[in-house]
Amino acid sequence: MSKLVDHLTRNPQAFANWQISIVPQLKSTPNTPLRQLISSIPPRLRYECKGVTLHPDLGFSSSATFNNLEQLYQWLGGRSQAYNAHNLPYLHWKIARFNKTLNIEDLRPHCAQFPASPLLKKFGINEQRN
Repeated sequence: MSKLVDHLTRNPQAFANWQISIVPQLKSTPNTPLRQLISSIPPRLRYECKGVTLHPDLGFSSSATFNNLEQLYQWLGGRSQAYNAHNLPYLHWKIARFNKTLNIEDLRPHCAQFPASPLLKKFGINEQRN
């Protein structure tokens, strides 16, 4: 409910529509190749990837650093919906033409601490060395 109130107070057109009984709908946040990769990693393992830095190789024109993959996943709109999905912060740094399918090895160089191979295998993640 608070998301709806926030949206209505910040968007005059949405408020006008709401007054005539047109209720705005929550929409899924736009996906990115990086978020798609992170969503394939089990949540418990996301906390083991620490010091994750964004890079153009991951589809972003920012060098922001996150404590772990779970924090980055939340910033990328994982498991969330929004009324104004086009205003989310991560979309300002997303490289529009980037559509490469990422794998776990693409992520490794951008992490200060990365889980060891046995831990990845325990969670069912296969490494693909290039």
